Amino acid sequence: MFCPQCGAEFRQGFDRCADCDVPLVSEPSHEPSHEAPEYETVLATSELAVIPLVKSLFDSAGIPYTTRGESLIFPSEGLSLYRKDSPGQVLVRVPKERAQEAHQLLEQEAEIVDAREEPADDGAES
Repeated sequence: MFCPQCGAEFRQGFDRCADCDVPLVSEPSHEPSHEAPEYETVLATSELAVIPLVKSLFDSAGIPYTTRGESLIFPSEGLSLYRKDSPGQVLVRVPKERAQEAHQLLEQEAEIVDAREEPADDGAES
């Protein structure tokens, strides 16, 4: 028995999917895909301080992500902060189907940061 919605397989005797709460069918309606989603780089930065912010944004939006080049070695004078396999940038990647949404979140955050950094115009001339 198979769930027509999620593709889960059940032993004989079950008639509803425990997760989807829909009636089971005798044949699977589709082949479940075991392929990993294709990822797209949405950010490449050498500013380590922005990485926790980006992760928080994506976590809040439910956007899965991976990072590459984030592993640090012991920082000291004359040593690179990054491992040899990282060319000085952290790459943040998301599934291709969520890339546009990720770019929009990053643009919105950039607008907020830019607005905070601009001096307030109080009308007084210097």
